Amino acid sequence: MRILFLLVFVIETASAQYDLFDLATSGDGSTAYFASTLSLAQPGTTSPAGAPGRIFRVGSERFQLYLERPRIQLPPIPVAGQTMQVTNHFDLSRPQISSNGKVMSVVGRRVCS
Repeated sequence: MRILFLLVFVIETASAQYDLFDLATSGDGSTAYFASTLSLAQPGTTSPAGAPGRIFRVGSERFQLYLERPRIQLPPIPVAGQTMQVTNHFDLSRPQISSNGKVMSVVGRRVCS
């Protein structure tokens, strides 16, 4: 019950800022995962605009950062006589968890220019 209350509080507080999205729960509801652009920073500090998505978990282990990836600029790729700049898939969203909680998938977006 405490997990549900904490999750509802976090969702109501952060969703008003559009920084919390894509809620997924395990089959028994004991663990919830969500994506957010918020960071676990010092009080009084905020994430920069356009911060990459991270995956957080709320469950028996309490609230914690579950998955994040650093942004890495990859070497230029030649395409049709030009070069394309790309990054790794660092901006995470849409967590999905299996009903038994053993398999997770996420979507990672990258920047291409």
